[in-house]
Amino acid sequence: MKILRIYKEKISNIQSKFNKILHTRTALWVLALDSFAESLIWPIPPAIFLAPLCAAFPCKKTKFALIVTLSGEIGNVIMFVLGIYLSVICIDYYIYYGGDLNTLNKAIEFTDNCLFPIAPAAAAFIPIPYKISCFALGLFAKEKYLLEKADDLFEPLAIFLISSTTGRFVRFYIEAIIFSYGYKIIHHRLKK
Repeated sequence: MKILRIYKEKISNIQSKFNKILHTRTALWVLALDSFAESLIWPIPPAIFLAPLCAAFPCKKTKFALIVTLSGEIGNVIMFVLGIYLSVICIDYYIYYGGDLNTLNKAIEFTDNCLFPIAPAAAAFIPIPYKISCFALGLFAKEKYLLEKADDLFEPLAIFLISSTTGRFVRFYIEAIIFSYGYKIIHHRLKK
């Protein structure tokens, strides 16, 4: 509980500092940088910065959702490609430490059954961190497409990029709408 309290205090501190630069161009760079870093390893979600921006400038919610999506996609592609190139090591490690090969084969079959094209879009809405989903999709893409050389990377990467970008944009746009109009509703009710 103490760790959770400290985490909330840190996020609250970061958000109050961000509110000071809200009306400058720096805010957009912070939003983009946070989205990129969060897609790799950073634990602070971009919604922390997206909320005050959308509340302050509701007419620019599409722009903010697009910035978060595109900057995050760079990190997502890195995690996906990392999953492809580390798949052999990860699968060997899984089997070496007692992982069930049948379970692994079922997971690979599950992604083989036409789920790979929609999995990145669906993963954008689940509560598992998206960086983990991207890495796992890279692992299974390696097995699905049996990639032997770098030229084979184009098809799964193109499918991943289109599906992931679509899913993430829809998610962040929905969040931006909620932040934009939710703030107006709450502010209006507090005035009454």
